[in-house]
Amino acid sequence: IYLTANSDPKTIERAQATKPAGYLLKPFKKTDLQNVVNIALSRRDVELELRRREEALRITLSAIDEAIVTTDLGGLVTSVNEAATQLVGRDDGELLQHPLADVIPFLRRDEGRRGAGEVVAAAGEGERVALDVVLETPAGARSLVGTAVSLRQRGVPFGVVVALRDLTDLLVTRRQLEFAERLSSLGTMAAGVAHEINNPLSIVLMNLELA
Repeated sequence: IYLTANSDPKTIERAQATKPAGYLLKPFKKTDLQNVVNIALSRRDVELELRRREEALRITLSAIDEAIVTTDLGGLVTSVNEAATQLVGRDDGELLQHPLADVIPFLRRDEGRRGAGEVVAAAGEGERVALDVVLETPAGARSLVGTAVSLRQRGVPFGVVVALRDLTDLLVTRRQLEFAERLSSLGTMAAGVAHEINNPLSIVLMNLELA
């Protein structure tokens, strides 16, 4: 809190640059100083609570397996969680303030294979966009599903959040299970056919022995 007799614009501008909790001019009253200090302490408590919430949100997002990416209305990435960086194999510094279409260049399977730029535009206008997309990575194509929704403050959009879940490994496992089930069904059918053939064949052989 600045307590000074200087009220010229240049001094006030220099003080504002330091983001003070208050600026009190002389002469002052004791109650004025107390009020400024109380307001500064309340502001500090609010800032600490905000920091705690931000840290809790950051840790929560880092623990989620889904890739979470937020952008501004222009499509520039403003935040990513750990799952998103692992998905694309790049650090935060390489992703922030870059277009989503460059960071995660996915293509939708439907609607003419619309890309990330079109998804951000649609979500920014208030549309809840369901995503079923393909992402090409150095490790190969990945199958992703998710949602893109608008971020709003008092009804006014200021960005978009995109949540993506990688289903590639799950789909591979599902295909392997389906193949195993088909092999099992084929084996059961083959055993049944062999049984149906063996029975009359045994009778024929017995009759031939008798003859």
